[in-house]
Amino acid sequence: MSINYTAIQAILDTQLVTLSTLPKLTLENIKANVDANVPFCRTSLIPAQAQVIGVGAGGWRMDQGLYQVDLFYPQNTGNLVIGAMADSVMNTFHRGTYYTSGNVAVLIDRVYRLPAGSLVQAAFYHLPVTVSWQYYDQS
Repeated sequence: MSINYTAIQAILDTQLVTLSTLPKLTLENIKANVDANVPFCRTSLIPAQAQVIGVGAGGWRMDQGLYQVDLFYPQNTGNLVIGAMADSVMNTFHRGTYYTSGNVAVLIDRVYRLPAGSLVQAAFYHLPVTVSWQYYDQS
């Protein structure tokens, strides 16, 4: 089997949108028409280098990376609402849980966020939530 980053991102996106209070989700490489008064979010899959964890025929490889959920809320609205949304996103991904689709299973290693108030972009207050994931493949 080979790595399928498209499937991994689809699995993680599917889990994310189970959160009913999630702001509008914009997709990568598609121009988003955003209103400076309306929150939105975007996701990015950031793969890291694979690690060989078994040698020989039938050896295992571990692929890993980050799934980042960037929350954007209008500036000057405080950090309580965006902080609560970040907590909700974090609680949507459970450490040690496998999320699957077909023959692809993604393990959640950990979930964390940057300190509140860390980034401001244009008219938005930006708070990233990061999900560390792993995928095991037997070659």
